[in-house]
Amino acid sequence: STLKISNNTASDEVSLSSKALDEILTNLFYNAVKHGFKNAQKHIIRISINTEGSKIIVAVSNNGVPLKDGIVDKIFDYGQTTETGKDNHSGLGCYQVKSLMDYFGHEISVESDPNEEFPVTFKLVFNRKEL
Repeated sequence: STLKISNNTASDEVSLSSKALDEILTNLFYNAVKHGFKNAQKHIIRISINTEGSKIIVAVSNNGVPLKDGIVDKIFDYGQTTETGKDNHSGLGCYQVKSLMDYFGHEISVESDPNEEFPVTFKLVFNRKEL
């Protein structure tokens, strides 16, 4: 399948199924709401789309609590969770997101900086589809 990303001046396509996109965004939004928005006054999820050469960068940020030390490097590992010992936390959400991005030939990374207004940002890097 193809995902079409458009703005006012251009339109690009990337290879990604609608089911995969749904799974990716659902996991990122769920994690922000369930794990990030503990102390934030006004819960905000910000999505920005930029291009860099042949790449389309989709950044999904939230103004919740930053990730704990040591989690950033492991967040995409199988079974990794920020809620150790809590029920219903399988630690598979970010692992599934990374697996889907890898499967379709794209990349994902995460940054966490407690000094930023939006301390947690997931960057999805899509390769433009050859037309």
